[in-house]
Amino acid sequence: MSGPRGRRTQEPSQPPVPLEAENAALRKKVRELEEEREILRKAAKLFRRGDALVNRLQSLSRISSAVTA
Repeated sequence: MSGPRGRRTQEPSQPPVPLEAENAALRKKVRELEEEREILRKAAKLFRRGDALVNRLQSLSRISSAVTA
């Protein structure tokens, strides 16, 4: 005997249709969430860069105020 002892269970050759539909819906949801995550990452990157630009402009404003005073 080369196989495992005990009850033999036969796996269905094709998964039931409801499971296929659920898997497809879950895959679609995963793609949507990955898209949203990528959009949020890009937005966060833009905001960080925007902060640096604002800081730079504020520094230039302070310098020009000091020079003209």
